[in-house]
Amino acid sequence: MSFASSRFRPSPNFIAGTASIDGDLIVSGSITVLGSSSFSGSSETASNLGSGEGTFAQKVGIDLQFKSLVGQGSIAISSDATQIYISSSASGSGGGGSGDVTNAVNVGAGQGIFANKSGSVLQFRSIVASGSIGITSGSDSITIFSTGGGTTFEEYEQIQTASSGQTSFPLTNTPVDVNDIVFYVNGLAYQNGIDFTSTTSAITWLNSPFLMEDGDDIIITYSISGSGGAGEANTASNIGIGQGVFANKSGVDLRFRSLLATGFVSILSGSNEITISGSGAALSHSAQHQDGGFDEMVVSNLLGELSDPQKVRIRKNSGTNIGDRPRLNFLEGPGIVLNVSDDIVNDEIDIEISSSVTASGEANTASNIGSGEGVFANKAGVDLRFRSLLATGSVSLISGSNAITISGTVGGDVFGPSSVTDRVVTIYDGTSGKLIQDSLVTIDISGAIDNNQEKYNGIRFYNKSGVDPSSPTPSDGDRYYNTDMHLEMVYDGYRSKWLSNESIMMPFGR
Repeated sequence: MSFASSRFRPSPNFIAGTASIDGDLIVSGSITVLGSSSFSGSSETASNLGSGEGTFAQKVGIDLQFKSLVGQGSIAISSDATQIYISSSASGSGGGGSGDVTNAVNVGAGQGIFANKSGSVLQFRSIVASGSIGITSGSDSITIFSTGGGTTFEEYEQIQTASSGQTSFPLTNTPVDVNDIVFYVNGLAYQNGIDFTSTTSAITWLNSPFLMEDGDDIIITYSISGSGGAGEANTASNIGIGQGVFANKSGVDLRFRSLLATGFVSILSGSNEITISGSGAALSHSAQHQDGGFDEMVVSNLLGELSDPQKVRIRKNSGTNIGDRPRLNFLEGPGIVLNVSDDIVNDEIDIEISSSVTASGEANTASNIGSGEGVFANKAGVDLRFRSLLATGSVSLISGSNAITISGTVGGDVFGPSSVTDRVVTIYDGTSGKLIQDSLVTIDISGAIDNNQEKYNGIRFYNKSGVDPSSPTPSDGDRYYNTDMHLEMVYDGYRSKWLSNESIMMPFGR
């Protein structure tokens, strides 16, 4: 049974037959299908979810078309009835993955063995032996060794040198083996390859050259002319704060300052010690107070000057004695603030004198900002000094009470450098920094241009001539007028020769 209507409404008793429906199927109730049945239709569409490459390609009619998976390189793809297998045939280090190492680098100092990467190949430098160095390689190692062997010092003679007070061990001048090293001192061979030569007359070799072995080192013993034994201290320095006693070094002489005693300080020098002592009352009572560079207060209580050791003497400007009193009282004057505190840690009274005035004062300094010529010159004492402005040429200056007016006058002659030649057209020279310089073009009083190398838009125009110009070397398109042929000639850079306009119009190659 076949239906070809747009809507199919089977009766409740319709349970058999074949139905072909083109359109909508509307069912009220239930449908029971007996026997073999098949239904055909089309999905509306399909789409790829997520990022990456999608497998759905397109829909053609009722056919949803998907891309096939293709393996490439070390990737292989296989499938069975229900599954698709993607595998890799390559092996790699690390967590079981595979792929190509992207790069390599040399770490540390010295010469690196990694050279570069070419495609997927990491290229390393080879190690080459030279001289007494040999190289061998195994399956998993490279051995670098010396073919010259080691040097041993076995035969020594112990000598006590009275002039230097040192015990040295010179190499014996005996025949050497193949692997021994011969040492030279001032050109004289003592045992085989290094020449020790005195570079100063102050060095004197002691008898035969003194060489001795100290672990991996070879020590040469020598004496220095003059006092001081067989060696010199390189330098000396003062450590800590205060006045240093070391002054400088002159040649091999370390020079120290002498100690001088003054006032109530005395210095006594013994064979191993220098004693510095002080006389009088407590030196800790001596102090100075400087007030703005003008008033100076000196407090002293030295033995013999005051009968009462508990009092202090106060003087102004190191002159007039103000009085002898057991204490000082600081008063705050106009614009002055005193901050007094008891410093128990340092056992002292701290007095801080500050100013409460914020209006007047002096500028510490000044500076020029921005580019160009600065007007501030320098500071002399409390005086900030500025450069004066001068007018020259067509510039004029008018100074008022609050402003300086800078103006320029219209007209006037234009001045160039002294090298400018009469009747020569001048051009700006940005390379040398000159404002203008000579060009190769001159203009006479009638306005005629005289130039053997005029250029217009890159083309050089030579003067009239009966022969082809050759200097300066012509370029493609350069021109001149040939007085013999009465033709304008054009230089053909391709053929490297001068041609007339008529020749240029002829076919190429003639």
